[in-house]
Amino acid sequence: WKKLDAEMINRGCKRLVYDRAVYAYYKDDKLCGIACCHVDDVLYCGELAFHREVMDNVIKSFCVGRVEKENFVFTGWNLVQTKDSIRLTQNTYLDKLELQDLQEITEGADNQ
Repeated sequence: WKKLDAEMINRGCKRLVYDRAVYAYYKDDKLCGIACCHVDDVLYCGELAFHREVMDNVIKSFCVGRVEKENFVFTGWNLVQTKDSIRLTQNTYLDKLELQDLQEITEGADNQ
């Protein structure tokens, strides 16, 4: 994490005060990109300048297994990006749940 932290800051990102795993990239006082880290995964989005000036270089600096775009799963969330929207669901997680799991969840809620 320390190496990624240093790389993000060296590339001009600012670490958020309240969440040290989130970085913001500003250009001319305008937010141009954001990156959120979770263990060894990074979820990022932003303008083309952010991709070229920050993330392309970060990816070159580390051994990156894969870069996924438009339709992927990140920390249990399904993300689907279209021209008009970004949709978040937990369909992959829900598909793995079985009736017994759901009954345990609802029974636990009833006991509170």
